Amino acid sequence: MKQILLKNGKPEIENVPSPNIEPGHIIIQSSYSCISIGTEIKGMNMSSVPLWKRAIKDPKKAVDFIKKSSQKNLLKTIDLIEDKVFSLMAIGYSSSGVVIEVGEGVDDINIGDRVACAGSNGAYHAEQIKVSRNLTVKIPENVSFQDASTVSLGAIALQGVRRLSPSIGESVTVIGLGILGQITIQLLKACGCKVIAVDLDQDRLNLAFKMGADEILNPTIDDDISKIKLLTNGYGVDAVIITASSSSDEVISSAFNMSRKKAKVILVGDVGLNLKRDEFYAKELDFLISSSYGPGRYDDNYEQKNVDYPYPYVRWTENRNMEEYLNLISNNKINIESLKSLTYKIDEAKKAYEDIQSKFPKPLLVLMEYNNSIHKIDKVIFNNKLKKLNKDKINISIVGVGSFSRGVHLPNINSLKKIYNIVGVMNRSGHNALSVMKQYGGNFSTSNFNEILKDKNSDSILISTRHDSHFKMAMDALKAGKNVLLEKPLTLDMSDLKKLTNFYKSGEKNDMPLIMVAYNRRFSPYISKVKNIIANSKHPCIINYEMNAGYIEKDNWVYGKEGGGRNIGEACHIYDLFNYLLDNKYASINVKKITPKNNYFLPTDNFQASIEYMNGSIANLTYTSMGSTKSQKESMKVFIEGQTLIMNDYKELIVYGKDKKSYKDNQNKGHKEELIAFANGIKSNEWPIALWDLLQSSEISFKIEQLLTKKNI
Repeated sequence: MKQILLKNGKPEIENVPSPNIEPGHIIIQSSYSCISIGTEIKGMNMSSVPLWKRAIKDPKKAVDFIKKSSQKNLLKTIDLIEDKVFSLMAIGYSSSGVVIEVGEGVDDINIGDRVACAGSNGAYHAEQIKVSRNLTVKIPENVSFQDASTVSLGAIALQGVRRLSPSIGESVTVIGLGILGQITIQLLKACGCKVIAVDLDQDRLNLAFKMGADEILNPTIDDDISKIKLLTNGYGVDAVIITASSSSDEVISSAFNMSRKKAKVILVGDVGLNLKRDEFYAKELDFLISSSYGPGRYDDNYEQKNVDYPYPYVRWTENRNMEEYLNLISNNKINIESLKSLTYKIDEAKKAYEDIQSKFPKPLLVLMEYNNSIHKIDKVIFNNKLKKLNKDKINISIVGVGSFSRGVHLPNINSLKKIYNIVGVMNRSGHNALSVMKQYGGNFSTSNFNEILKDKNSDSILISTRHDSHFKMAMDALKAGKNVLLEKPLTLDMSDLKKLTNFYKSGEKNDMPLIMVAYNRRFSPYISKVKNIIANSKHPCIINYEMNAGYIEKDNWVYGKEGGGRNIGEACHIYDLFNYLLDNKYASINVKKITPKNNYFLPTDNFQASIEYMNGSIANLTYTSMGSTKSQKESMKVFIEGQTLIMNDYKELIVYGKDKKSYKDNQNKGHKEELIAFANGIKSNEWPIALWDLLQSSEISFKIEQLLTKKNI
């Protein structure tokens, strides 16, 4: 399918894998999408600015860059920059079309329904889009696809008016008469308000008058503040809604100065906010921010997981705002037809964006048109530069190209071209899969995991998706005869361990594919030195490991069903490390956790686990989210046969014994080394991490989780 993507600030029309249906989502064949003249163009202009120039404009980013360069080696920092440069960014957030596929759990929308949808994570400028149920509404019969494609803009304007809660007869100034301002005027008139429209563009002022504004003011001609005082008997307006986009602080200043005492000022647009206390303090003004489409916006539970807010308590969610906006169009309360300026076919996308930036006066509203009679599903997009595959190398496909894959795995695989070929790239977002395929030279991209499983050229798969999908994907890949390098954790369900065991019992292990969990720390050069010392000892040892994991907000996906929590999802790294260093079965586990005074810190994020092994060794983990981010994240001490080994954040190893020895280099957590080990394991048929070892790391994490939560896993 065709999709408009940004590359270095310029729109490109790319053939992208069609979206794959998911529970709670809908796939739509697009009819029209609405280009945001303000937000999208601002984003385009920003993305075209080189990173060093952005850093100069934002000193904090410059400091962050310097920190990254010092903490990681320069080559890794360059990899991160190159990833940004090569990225293809999806744009668009308001569209309309016809439903062509419905996901599990959606029972009130059917194939063939006319719908409008919103959201910058789905309602793209593309022939087919996948959007969650809560960001989709049905279109009334008498509303056109063109008008319905403005649903996001309408919901934004409507939420701004709702923040105001206007009363009949109140006087309200609308500053900024772009598309949001023009819709806002009509909404206020529908509420029985007297509307004063303010803008620097006389054509937009004239249009606002046609849309129902009672008065129009041009600050370049009129003294808008004095004129408003005159129009309101010297009091000032009851409220101001700012829908302008300007870096100037004068906009907000004017809004305060034209308001009466105890008035409301609602910010919908994006303006300078260098506030002057004397302009609002004496009047005791209420200054309110309107957040996009309404309640639910920026809440992943609402927007992606379709958890609705109860109607009696949250009357107007973003979905209900979208629905009501279309009803207002249907009932002729909102006139969008008079506001439409330009419509372009998707193949004319480059011209559309050029015209938006060059035409004067700028159009209020620009629509992209699609041929919604075409239902071609492109599950796979092949690279125009197909490479011949070398059977002497590991031909690997990548599943999941989030920030970790792009920042760590892919640059490392790319540096190991003598060992690896990248074959396919799969991601839920097709444009991200396409972007990685082009950057790293894969042969095809897809949004459908089955296409990776079916590919005969892929002998191995790297799975780096969210935690809850790991085990099923890994098992499907193993059953398809693919070797699997699986990001941690192996699974979130203890019963899966038996399933994996039974799988390998069902056949000759030497003839079966290899599975390795990406427990990278055991492959760090610093840990290898520790391992050698412990392996040459005849006595048990004590290991104390500290992980200063850092605080994460409780609404992060890590804590939900997708993540399984931080013990299972992250601390498993350290349980694997203990297994590797001690090479023994565990005998017992004891856990202590904190009892926090409030709900800010979680007891399951702050605990000590002590694991006794069969050889008498004891391994202790202190895991905490309460520490300072300015101190090192990880450290380890090992006490063994008159020696003390100290590892500091995978940057340094100090060995105290007869003599002091120190090993220091760039931070190395073993990510590249694990890829080499995986490849060697495939070629030699010797597992880098034995099956019992993989199972034990997960088993330990489950036992500790049970002790922490008092629940069965």
